[in-house]
Amino acid sequence: MATTIKLLNPIPRHEVFALNNQINIVINDQPTAIIGSNGSGKSTLVDIMLGNLPLKSGIASIESDGQTVPMTSRALMSFRDIYRLAGQGATYYQQRFNATESDESPLVSEIIARRGTVDSNLIDALSMQHTLEKRLIHLSSGEMRKLQLYRVLRGRPKVLVLDNPFIGLDAKSRQIVADILQKIQAELGTLVVLVLANPNDIPSWIEQIIPMKSEIKNEPLADPKNYFSLFPTNNFKALPPALLPTHSPSISPTAIEMKNVSVRYFDKQILDNINWTVAVGEKWALLGPNGCGKTTLLSLVCADNPQRYSNDIQLFGRRSGTGESIWEIKKEIGYLTPDLHTYYRADISAIDVVASGFFDTVGLYRKPNDEQRECAKKWMEIFAADHLADRMFLQLSYGEQRIVLLCRAFVKSPKLLILDEPLHGLDFGKKQLARKVIEEYCAQRNVTLIYVTHYEEEIPSCVDRRFRMKPISK
Repeated sequence: MATTIKLLNPIPRHEVFALNNQINIVINDQPTAIIGSNGSGKSTLVDIMLGNLPLKSGIASIESDGQTVPMTSRALMSFRDIYRLAGQGATYYQQRFNATESDESPLVSEIIARRGTVDSNLIDALSMQHTLEKRLIHLSSGEMRKLQLYRVLRGRPKVLVLDNPFIGLDAKSRQIVADILQKIQAELGTLVVLVLANPNDIPSWIEQIIPMKSEIKNEPLADPKNYFSLFPTNNFKALPPALLPTHSPSISPTAIEMKNVSVRYFDKQILDNINWTVAVGEKWALLGPNGCGKTTLLSLVCADNPQRYSNDIQLFGRRSGTGESIWEIKKEIGYLTPDLHTYYRADISAIDVVASGFFDTVGLYRKPNDEQRECAKKWMEIFAADHLADRMFLQLSYGEQRIVLLCRAFVKSPKLLILDEPLHGLDFGKKQLARKVIEEYCAQRNVTLIYVTHYEEEIPSCVDRRFRMKPISK
């Protein structure tokens, strides 16, 4: 049963969703990738495609053998859906690390069972067995991504649109997901459409690529490398001295020291006897598969996890639990994590989000002074995001939000940078710019970097040390 998507010059009824593009697309049962830069209108195009935006004129239809495909057979999976899956409205950023406050969060097995018969074959295919008895709030971003995929694929939709489906997944998981999507396209007759911000993420089985240009139309399939021109090259601006750290040399030779660090939630061991010493000025990559405990380890450093105080951890020579406040710990650190992004749902302007980094808050509850506001503006210029300054954070695309949160991590010129998958969702051009900024900032001898990624090619050139974590054996 062939499925056809037609978009013939559709014009949304509400101008706020307008695309400044001429759209003429026909997808005839071909696995397709839509590719474009952050803010190019991919999400709006998908909403038009799936019938989520009423039209003033034009055609937006999905048909299978001449019959309209019902809305219940059209599915979209985007990273934004994690907000609802995580129950963000009823939880807060640090809650997953507080055992007594997270034990009411549902188990993954309970969530799966709510949707009817459990699809054991799909669970096995996604390698989700070890997550079934985890509580939702304790899932890593990659594990959360797999749960999203299970929920969407379980419904066997006729049309499946996935917005950056590989975000947060390690290399093995990315291949597993790509293979599953190819299989459901070929064997179940599901029309798969991927929405991507990086040509390197286009699977080999994709038969059609639709680039986001001034005229959006079907084009002959070309080498993915030909699509790098879609991503504007942002000229890197050298960091002015005022934005570089001016901290005097640390009294302690070590930035982070962990001795026999363990984290356990009831009968679940997350970390077991971790020993790690990071000297001041060192640049480390923290590596490991989804669910091995990387985010939990970093939560101890950033004082988001109360089990920090039951472990032997030192930050710049000061041992945890010696009277320091959480704010004293955080003032030395600039950080960005997937969890922070998931729970940063404050409806404030982008420049206020950046300024909140001065106070280490999720939201802005103190008025920044003129100097702080000017600094926030300069960092947005460095990351080519100054045009977003006055826009509301929740109205930005996922990639635009990510750039804003990167600016937040740098705004107070920290001497310890903790960047957990910082290039998530950024288009190819923005990734190149962000890497250059990170590399120049970290060229300062007194800056210490902890960098987490599942993509080897994203590791900044300044990184010369690696700490690799493994899942705890069952």
